[in-house]
Amino acid sequence: MNKNILLICGAILLLILIIGCTEPTCGDKKCDANENISTSNNYCPNDCDTNTPATITNDGNLPDVPWSAFYMHVEDTVGYDQCFDQIIALADKYNTPLTLMLHARIRDHILEDPIKIAKLQTWQANGHEFGIHAQGCFGSDYCDDPGSCLKEGDAKQYTKLIGARNLKTAHVTPALMGYGEENTCPELLPDTIIYGGLGRMDGRNAVSIKYNIEGKIFDLLNVKAGYFDANPEKMAQYNNTNSNEIYFTGNHAECDLTELEEWFQFLSEKDPEGKKRKTQTWLMENVIIPEGRSINENELTSSTDPKITKCLQLIGGKVFTDALGYSPTDIFNFGRCITNGTFCYNDEKCGDGKMYVPTKCTIGDIDNIAHYKPVSEVCVVECGDGACDRGEDRLDSEIYCSSDCEIQKYYCGDGLCREKDEEDLETCPQDCLDGHTEIPPNTCGNGVCEEKELDKGNCPEDCLT
Repeated sequence: MNKNILLICGAILLLILIIGCTEPTCGDKKCDANENISTSNNYCPNDCDTNTPATITNDGNLPDVPWSAFYMHVEDTVGYDQCFDQIIALADKYNTPLTLMLHARIRDHILEDPIKIAKLQTWQANGHEFGIHAQGCFGSDYCDDPGSCLKEGDAKQYTKLIGARNLKTAHVTPALMGYGEENTCPELLPDTIIYGGLGRMDGRNAVSIKYNIEGKIFDLLNVKAGYFDANPEKMAQYNNTNSNEIYFTGNHAECDLTELEEWFQFLSEKDPEGKKRKTQTWLMENVIIPEGRSINENELTSSTDPKITKCLQLIGGKVFTDALGYSPTDIFNFGRCITNGTFCYNDEKCGDGKMYVPTKCTIGDIDNIAHYKPVSEVCVVECGDGACDRGEDRLDSEIYCSSDCEIQKYYCGDGLCREKDEEDLETCPQDCLDGHTEIPPNTCGNGVCEEKELDKGNCPEDCLT
């Protein structure tokens, strides 16, 4: 009798131990032990409610300037070895934490060298954030470089380098909002990734937009691509961003630090103590989410809130339907409208390629929206108007227009390094790093009539019958 009791008790204890030692599984949609604690190695925000932030900033001594973040897309291994230490040193000099997004080739380059790994860990400890950057999904219509495209195994390798509890942000918009589901691959990202960036011409943010992409949630901020415009445009946008809003801009990791230092000096003059210069994840978890400014995209069109319904007039239909035609300015105006009832009129001229780069703000009021037009209506891209606008010259684009543009057979990112088009290691490292010589698939002029070219009829030299 006693022996049977002992056996039963032993079995119960063993079961308890087995259950207690089972590791939580990130991605199983169950918020297990420690998965909701950001400092835990088991941290998994996609399994848990992330709307309860651990920290809320409530500092009455903050300067009257916008919050700001600076991202850097790190793509070139040669440049990384030559000058990345200097980039970090310059950011530290001006007390500016960076949001550093790594291509897969940079990640692997670091993982090969224990000294590089140790440096990255030191930079993390000093407040810099590391995340993922990719041009799209490997094997899709427009991404065939394994060093710059998301592919199987990337999630594990990025987590290995950066650490699960630190890996929350990715700039991989084409892989999330590409041209059709066949070109998206959110499943290739680590489950810890919940924040991202989209846009190019306007880095102002009053809210973030939360997208449900194939069952995974991504909270996206507008980002201003510094490599499209010089600092005066960025400074102008920063200066008309309110103090409770965020200005988010960045650049590629380049060895010429002149413009970078100029921008850091500008930020330091505006915010001498650096109290409002942070990383993207910090701003999401300490400003946007605590203040209830993370807006679920799926709820917008069905909202019965009269303020949201009225402000939706500012956003334009393309924001949710056309990854290439949307404007971050429209998202910003919608966000400002619902947070304080105002917006900025889109009353500046469209730039080259029908791109809208705002440099001022003529303030409008929510009760007088009648004469407002979203950017998608101000800078209209129309096939047949004789102007070769942004996106119309790319065979992989849904708005490709052969009547407005000569067929662009090749472009930076197509996998072919072309000296005659002034591509080299500096101007297009993703093509020239490995000295590619073959014309890649899905490219007009490679002698193969691919299905997309046949359907669109836009490459007669490959598809003549």
